[in-house]
Amino acid sequence: MDANSPSHRKMGTRRSSFWPWLAWCLWLVTALAPAAELTVHGFGTIGVAYLDKPADWAYSRALNQRTSEDAFRADLDTVLGLQANYRPSQTLELVGQVSASALDREAPLSEFVELAFLAWRPDQNWSVRLGRVNLDAYLISNHRDVGYTYPFIRPPVEFYARSPTSLDGGDVTRTWDSGSTQWQAKLFAGRTAGGTGDGRLRLSPVVGLMVSRESDGLLLRISAVHARSANDIVALKPLLAALQQVQMLPDPQVAQEAAGMQTLLTYRGTSTNYVAAAAAYDRHDWLLSAEINRSTVKGNPTIGFTSGYASVGRRFGSLSVNLTESGTDRRSGAFHAPDWETALAYMGSGQAQQFQAIADGAAIAINTNAGHQFTTSLGVRWDVNARLALKAQLDRVRTPRNGSALWNLADQRPAVSHVMAVAADFVF
Repeated sequence: MDANSPSHRKMGTRRSSFWPWLAWCLWLVTALAPAAELTVHGFGTIGVAYLDKPADWAYSRALNQRTSEDAFRADLDTVLGLQANYRPSQTLELVGQVSASALDREAPLSEFVELAFLAWRPDQNWSVRLGRVNLDAYLISNHRDVGYTYPFIRPPVEFYARSPTSLDGGDVTRTWDSGSTQWQAKLFAGRTAGGTGDGRLRLSPVVGLMVSRESDGLLLRISAVHARSANDIVALKPLLAALQQVQMLPDPQVAQEAAGMQTLLTYRGTSTNYVAAAAAYDRHDWLLSAEINRSTVKGNPTIGFTSGYASVGRRFGSLSVNLTESGTDRRSGAFHAPDWETALAYMGSGQAQQFQAIADGAAIAINTNAGHQFTTSLGVRWDVNARLALKAQLDRVRTPRNGSALWNLADQRPAVSHVMAVAADFVF
């Protein structure tokens, strides 16, 4: 499921300070809830990264993250979060989680709230949650910001960067045991959004199902999601208006091509079907995990993609080493701009070149609907104690021509980049 194209981001000014708001919320919860019924936990990552990349490319780990073309980054992986659980009774629980990271400057305060829901658990087998819940379509859906819980510094970008984290709605979960095997089925529905500034895309409604099986250290999961886009990308409005003007030209072929590109860049009302499978194994000092998904959009193959990763890790006491290969591959080939400069040469070279610029811009926008990229990562983790882990990781990112949708840039040239990072993950 792809909520947004990062190349459509727009920087701005954050509306208000996050920290006073966070402090006020924590004070309110602590003041109103008896201490015996309230638990507060925290987590965080302090990370520094160096990126060897094209100078004007901007790398990010998530679609709502602030973009930066800097080579040295302290904001790429650094995050601080708090979670409060309040249980007024044996069957009811209120959960809130906030996460402070380098989100886009136009992100509203609500973007820092990862979880905010009421859970009702009538017995050990059933659970109903209402509010802002995690979108449980991925292996690490409920702890994506908690770096301490997984071996790599950041979740594989090709799989996770463009996937929404939360769902405003609710879910119903049924858990049951069959011998030594635990099963779980979850049905969820609601709405979500992703992207930043004028590139933000809303998905509503979103409905999905997840089924998992766990036994002897092996976890297997499958999930399916259906979503509908609720808006068009604001950043694309000038380009769409230009394509509409092109359709008024007396050349039928050019007008038809412009109409086709306009359709490929129109998001409102498009339906997305997303299917994913995952496996994880943690036993005998081996750490194995893999996920694969397939996303298709009715009537627009340029948005469809397949992505996945496989990670193999081995523990050696408090040290562990992991190797991860990840990639994303769009379903359609790269879109090539039509030759309007030749077709409209009779209008004069100046005007023909202007129309060609519109075609070239539309082609770039279409090609950023889905990425085409592959990363090989090698990481080392040292568990200093039960609450602190130190990590180092090297990524080699291979981006073919017309495949750089996961970067923020204005062209589609190929590149091989490297991301070298160190981080300290902690919980408290």
